[in-house]
Amino acid sequence: PPVCAAAVEEAPRDGGLPALDPARLREQLARTGATPFRLAALDIRAAAALPVSAVNALRREGLERLEAALRASFRRTRPQPAGPETPSAPPIPVSAAVPAAAPFRVAVEYWRPGEESADALACGADEYRFPAAFWLSPDGRERIRALQRLEPDAVVAALLPAAARGEFALRVAEVPRLVAEAGGGCVVAGGPGTVARAATLGLRAVAGPDANLWNREAAAVFREAGADAAVPSVELTSAEMARFCRGAAAEGIPAEPVVYGRQRLMHAELCPVGHNRPGCSLCRRHDYVLRDRTNAAFPAVCNPDGCSASILNAALLSIPREAVALRAEGVRRLSLLFLDETAEERRELVALHRRLTDVEAADRARAAASAVARRVGIRLTRGAPRD
Repeated sequence: PPVCAAAVEEAPRDGGLPALDPARLREQLARTGATPFRLAALDIRAAAALPVSAVNALRREGLERLEAALRASFRRTRPQPAGPETPSAPPIPVSAAVPAAAPFRVAVEYWRPGEESADALACGADEYRFPAAFWLSPDGRERIRALQRLEPDAVVAALLPAAARGEFALRVAEVPRLVAEAGGGCVVAGGPGTVARAATLGLRAVAGPDANLWNREAAAVFREAGADAAVPSVELTSAEMARFCRGAAAEGIPAEPVVYGRQRLMHAELCPVGHNRPGCSLCRRHDYVLRDRTNAAFPAVCNPDGCSASILNAALLSIPREAVALRAEGVRRLSLLFLDETAEERRELVALHRRLTDVEAADRARAAASAVARRVGIRLTRGAPRD
C-alpha cells in the first residue's frame, strides 16, 4: 500500500506576507536532495501566504515522516529454501558477498610548509592543500610542481584565507587562476562567490571551515554554488557533527570533517606579532605562540605578505573513533591538518586514517597522534565520541 505523510508548519498570521507564487512553492517543495523521494504532483487548494523558511520546514518534516513511515512498514522476508525442482544456486564466496570497506579519501592541509622539499611534503595523501601565500610564491609553485611529479594521482589545492585586505587581497584573487594554470585541481574557500569562480575555471571547490557550516541548509548554499564537499564548523560537537554530515549528504554534498590536527580558532587581520608596522619582518625569522592565563600556547601562523595571522588551537585534535562512527552517516572523506609533524609522522598518520574502518585501526591512529603530542609537549583533545 502507498505510504503517506503530511506536515503542518505554523507561520505568523499578521497579514503582512503576500501569497507565495505557485511556481516558487513547487520549486521549494521539489528540493528533495539525495533522498529517495521526488515530488510528482502538487495540489494547491488555496493561496499560501507563507515565508520560504516555513515551506522548507514543511518539506523537511514531510520527508522525515515519509522516511519513518517507510521504515515502519518494512518487513524482512526470509527466502524460501530451494525445492527439489529448483536446485539452489552455488554459494557466493565470502570475499564477493561481503566487500571490504572502502578506504577513506584523505586530504592534508599544511599550515606552514616552510622550506621543506617536495619529498618531505609528500605523504601519500589523496589531496594536498597549501596556503594562498605558498601559491603566490615562485618557490612555492616550483615545490608544488615537484610534488605533482612525485605523486601524479594526487590533487593539489589552494587554501584561501578567511579575509584579506589591500594589495594582498588583489593577489589572493588571482590564486584560483594560478591553481588552474599550474594543473591544480581544487580551491578551498569560505565564500560561495569564490566557490562559483573556481567552477568557471574548471576547478573543484570545497566549502572550507571558514564557511562556518552548521546545518544542511548552509551546506546546500555551497552545493548550489558548485562546491563538491563541505567541512563542518570547528565549533560543532560530536553529536552536532554527525547531524551535519547526515544533513549534508541529504543535500547532495558530502561532508569532510577534520579529524586530526590544530584547527584555526581565529583569523587576525591585525598581526599579533608586528602589529602591522611598516617594514616589520619579525614573523619571517621566528615562529610565535600566544599564551593565555593558563600558559597554554596557541600557535600564531603569520602571513608576512598580508600582515595577518591564523591563531590555532593549543591542543591537538584527534578523533579517529568518531571517524569510524561517521562512516554510518556516509562520510568517506577526512581532513588532516599538519603544523609541526615530521615527514615520517605525516606519512604514518595518512596511512592510518585512510585505513580507518574499525575501532582497532582507530586505536592505532590515536596512539600515533599521542606520540606527536608528547614530542611537541601539548595535549590531545577528545577521542571517543561524546554528546
